[in-house]
Amino acid sequence: MNGTALPNERVVIVEIQDGNVRLKTGHIACPVAELSAVGGARETVVRADSQFRPVIESVDEAFEKAFPVDDIHLLKETEVLLLQDLTQVREWFGCIYEDWVVAKIHRALKRLDLSPVAA
Repeated sequence: MNGTALPNERVVIVEIQDGNVRLKTGHIACPVAELSAVGGARETVVRADSQFRPVIESVDEAFEKAFPVDDIHLLKETEVLLLQDLTQVREWFGCIYEDWVVAKIHRALKRLDLSPVAA
């Protein structure tokens, strides 16, 4: 994610496991937290619209996850719109994933419905 996140800002989380791509929507719960246990690392806490896997401690915690501020897997909605172009997806994810995974990420982002979630 680039730039500063605002509380309740909509985000998309790109989850990749064994070449499978899953997108999860959510919002910023806490824009920047200083986590002293990790040596002062700056992280953004996200509350997802569906559970993260695996559920670690409690069902409530299963919906929240901390990401490093500059994690490329955490996208603002504006970034998702930029990543509708395969060239942009290659620039964003190509440094760490093979072309076939980048293509899967691109297809998933193009299919993503960014309509507001009903409360």
